[in-house]
Amino acid sequence: MRQGPSNATLSNTLHALLLGFSHVYVIMDALDECGVHKRPELLSWLGQLIDEISENLHLMVTSHPLLDIEGRLNALQAVGISVAVKAGNCDIKEYVQQKLQNDIKFKKCDAAIKELIQGVLLERAQGMYVAVTLCCP
Repeated sequence: MRQGPSNATLSNTLHALLLGFSHVYVIMDALDECGVHKRPELLSWLGQLIDEISENLHLMVTSHPLLDIEGRLNALQAVGISVAVKAGNCDIKEYVQQKLQNDIKFKKCDAAIKELIQGVLLERAQGMYVAVTLCCP
């Protein structure tokens, strides 16, 4: 069974490629979804990347506000803007209502069950958008 290149090899290759450009744009989405055991290594690598090519690096990171991520990014003294995006209950309510009304799986559900589903989801979501799989017998 053939094994892929090591993290060090991938990192060195990416670094060499990035040095060939006058401006480099890197977007890291959902950094918080990186496993808690792998995240320190990724944050350390990110710090090295910033230190080595900061003149031409434009970096955007999205993440939930976790202490280890915020701490590491703050330690890098990167200029940043923190933007919190949180769905309001009205957004979630509209989404759930649309699903309950239009999804064929819920055509057999009576209004009381649909109202209960919507109420529980809104109460527990607390403004956080969650992908929900709904089912109704």
